[in-house]
Amino acid sequence: IGSSQPKDTIYTEKAAMRIYALQPERALQIIDSAEIVGNLTNVKAELLRAIVYSRSIESMQYDSAILIAERLMENDEVLSNDKLKEDVLEVLLNACRMDQDFEQALYWATQLRDSYQADGKETETLRIDAEIGTLLVNVGQQEEGMAKIEAVIQQLDLLSEPKSFNNLDASAYGDEESREYY
Repeated sequence: IGSSQPKDTIYTEKAAMRIYALQPERALQIIDSAEIVGNLTNVKAELLRAIVYSRSIESMQYDSAILIAERLMENDEVLSNDKLKEDVLEVLLNACRMDQDFEQALYWATQLRDSYQADGKETETLRIDAEIGTLLVNVGQQEEGMAKIEAVIQQLDLLSEPKSFNNLDASAYGDEESREYY
């Protein structure tokens, strides 16, 4: 007689991510347990481990984050899910930047930018473009990096057009659609 594991345990993604900054070891234990009881898939558990390692203050942890995330970038489930892939690329970018491997960070940032652009995520694309500009400066390509940052600033200026009277009018009444402007 097989019995399923309870889903109402403390071993959840939310529990691990709530404490990982202050208690990374405990967060990793929760992730392991959540995977064991079936609350997390292997891929999701690996991603969460990589996130915990990538946000550590110890450089050895960045290496672990990079190894896990690089392995995930070879996983069909990750490659077929844009959100999951972008999450893994964010981990790789962050871990490489924190490890001061700016050339590798630039490589992952470029892939992340391409993915965001393909998904039509304009804000995220601009954020990564700014990051790419900073990374270019860090790898000694000062002019190209500053030009990239300037292009992002110009694009942001274009996006921040004055709001129309209708949008301002709607915001005075506090409707849901107008809230995104503030």
